[in-house]
Amino acid sequence: MEEPKRRKRVRRRSNKKKKGNKPPAPVSEWPTDSFNLLIARFMGCSCCGYFLTSYRAAQGHETVAKTVQTSTDNWLNLSWYPDLTTIVRQAYGLHIDGTYTHLSHCCEECQRVLQLVQEGETADHTLRIQIMPHPLAA
Repeated sequence: MEEPKRRKRVRRRSNKKKKGNKPPAPVSEWPTDSFNLLIARFMGCSCCGYFLTSYRAAQGHETVAKTVQTSTDNWLNLSWYPDLTTIVRQAYGLHIDGTYTHLSHCCEECQRVLQLVQEGETADHTLRIQIMPHPLAA
């Protein structure tokens, strides 16, 4: 007795485009605003990327965007607040207390410079972080 012939299963493709499978945008279409450029520069380093992401989560997008717009001379000037101590410690392993009037530190991964500055005895501290790390780093 002969075996019955089996039909081949034919997969039919639907004409619907799958969601989420878009190819990445070419470099010419990347956003060029200053905030997104800052994000791109910081995300190249795991320590600095963690720092910026944590600062943005704590202070909000608007605060960081305003800080980026007012930045000058390749430095971000971040106003000091108590939780920033924890963010700096987690990102860079640097323990900061309130007794410093000036502190300078360099990221071990990308050589970006961080400076804690107090202008006067009664003034609040400012954390300055370099936007572009040293060009010979890495």
